[in-house]
Amino acid sequence: MSKNNVPAGGTGGPITVPALADLPEKLRVHALAKLIGRTSREVLATLSDLGVEVRSAQSSVTRPVAERVVSTLLPDSGAEGETAIADEAVDAPGEPLGEPAAAEAPEAPEA
Repeated sequence: MSKNNVPAGGTGGPITVPALADLPEKLRVHALAKLIGRTSREVLATLSDLGVEVRSAQSSVTRPVAERVVSTLLPDSGAEGETAIADEAVDAPGEPLGEPAAAEAPEAPEA
């Protein structure tokens, strides 16, 4: 047995994403996944959805592509997330923002 008092794996606390401007010009998919606390498969799927062709987690992506992935997977990670929320509101005109209307719920019958 180890006499180490450090727990195995992460502590489960909040994940802090480094500033997007601090990312290198090219970044491997698996390193990006580790930075944002997601799996390589999730990042690969997001890249596929964005139309970026990569073969594996060992593939490299450019900084602008990495920023798009971060803004897609972590919409609350700063100003980029606010833009994504605003874009969703523009895509669905006429729909109320916020909570769904309570008038749609059926009324309970009187006994």
